[in-house]
Amino acid sequence: MTKTLTPVQSRLLAVAILLLALAGVYVLVVWPLLAQHRTYDEAIAELTYRLQRYQGMAVQSAALREGLDEVKQQQATSSYYLKSSKAALASAELQQHVKARVADHNGQLVSSQVMPDAADDAFPSVAIRVHMRGDIRSLRAILHALEMGTPLVFVDEVFITQGPRRRSRRDEREANSLDIRFKVTGYMRGESA
Repeated sequence: MTKTLTPVQSRLLAVAILLLALAGVYVLVVWPLLAQHRTYDEAIAELTYRLQRYQGMAVQSAALREGLDEVKQQQATSSYYLKSSKAALASAELQQHVKARVADHNGQLVSSQVMPDAADDAFPSVAIRVHMRGDIRSLRAILHALEMGTPLVFVDEVFITQGPRRRSRRDEREANSLDIRFKVTGYMRGESA
């Protein structure tokens, strides 16, 4: 038993089937295409952002290279480093520098000893251990001259004790004498500079 539809019902059924077919085409064809298009738009936006960022970096890199070249040139002519590029010569230069500062400020250099290299350092340096005698004023002047002058040196591991006492106190300077030990580190100009 089949029931026949009235013309209005058949038209409504036809419109419903047409709408269902159009919805199926939209869901199966158009919607995936639009989703893919959105994915491509997002990828294009991300890549455009990256491109702009990289272009900005490229512009900056030229300026940074110029700055780096300028710094390298300044390092090559800088008086902040020890003049010698060999460790033995730089150690001797550092010892002479310390000896001159101690003599300039009325200190008495007892000894200076080259310390072993630290081969794993990123920057080539030399260090010496200094043993000297002097009063507190000369110590202050010597440390100030070492740390504020050129070449740049770093003073650390400072040990200060009272100097040897003598039975006769005929000289006030001897009575105020200090026994001073410290380490001085200076940096050599790198091989690549």
